[in-house]
Amino acid sequence: MTYQEIAKKLEVTPEELEKESLEIYLRQKLRHFEAEIFKITTKHGVNDVFQMDEMIKNGQIHEKNSWQDFFLLDNMEAETKKIKELLDSI
Repeated sequence: MTYQEIAKKLEVTPEELEKESLEIYLRQKLRHFEAEIFKITTKHGVNDVFQMDEMIKNGQIHEKNSWQDFFLLDNMEAETKKIKELLDSI
C-alpha cells in the first residue's frame, strides 16, 4: 500500500501525511538520541561533550574507560542538533 492510498483512507492529503510522518520520525529519533546522551552524561557526571573533554584533559575522567563514550556523545550531540534543525524546517 502506498502512502497516497493510506492518506486517502485516512482522509488527509498525501502532503499532510508525509509532513506528519516525517515529524513523528524525527521526534522519535531525537528522543532516542536524547536518552542515550542522558545515559552517558549521567554516567560521567558531565553536561555535554565539551565538559567531558575538559574533564578527560584534567584527569578527572580516565581516558582509557571513556573514549568510546566521548565519541558516541559527540556524534549523538551532532545528530541531535541536525534533527532539531530539520524539525524547525518542517
